[in-house]
Amino acid sequence: MKEQVRKRINKYDTISIHPALNSYGNVDNHEWKQYFLRDSDTELPNCPFLRSLTDKENRK
Repeated sequence: MKEQVRKRINKYDTISIHPALNSYGNVDNHEWKQYFLRDSDTELPNCPFLRSLTDKENRK
């Protein structure tokens, strides 16, 4: 299914599939990265959600 979707995307999108896209359940899949995809192949170094959790812990 994923291959079929990606083939269809290639017809409409001028940029390649971002390398951070992965499959659910893979050990090396970090789904938070998929919420912050950039047009370039770059990735955020850390999960931005961790900062809010850390901030909450520091306020206690």
